[in-house]
Amino acid sequence: MFLGKAAGDFHDDVDIIIRELMHRLNDDSSVVLKANNAAIGALTKCVPVEELAKHIRYIKDLIGSMVSDARYRKGGVGDGEFFLPGLNIPKGKCWF
Repeated sequence: MFLGKAAGDFHDDVDIIIRELMHRLNDDSSVVLKANNAAIGALTKCVPVEELAKHIRYIKDLIGSMVSDARYRKGGVGDGEFFLPGLNIPKGKCWF
């Protein structure tokens, strides 16, 4: 389980972990989305709220970049609606 039984100090790498987890929100596989959701939940339990709050702007920018890329790449939705799969899990547990 990701971070569930981690013994090392990973707090210096939280921004890298967040980046990788945010990019997985745009995966087509339900298995990846569920595992990513569990990993984000584990991260939010292991890292103090004050530390996570420092990364809000970074998370917002990452998500904005992913949505922009999805809209304007070849075959994208253009100005139409785009639902980021990892934030649109039917009957999924919300981690935030």
